[in-house]
Amino acid sequence: MLRFNLPAAGPELAAVGRALDASGRTDQDAAKEAIDRIAALFDALPLPHRLSEAGVALDILPDLAALALASSATRSNPRPVTSVDEVAEILRSAW
Repeated sequence: MLRFNLPAAGPELAAVGRALDASGRTDQDAAKEAIDRIAALFDALPLPHRLSEAGVALDILPDLAALALASSATRSNPRPVTSVDEVAEILRSAW
């Protein structure tokens, strides 16, 4: 989701990058470095990294997408998500 939200939350992600001593010269570079560092942290945790690894079946993604679209968390996402198809695509990329 961080990469998805980069176009809408670049300055905020750049601030995170700078707090993590990112070496990027531009805000865009600092934001990307923040995302990479957060991803590395998650990769180091002994947790599933993909929805499929967590036991989520591919065939339920459309139902999950509909539920997610109705969620207040989705409505307050920095980058607007307005369709079930868009949410389903995000979920497929995480599967």
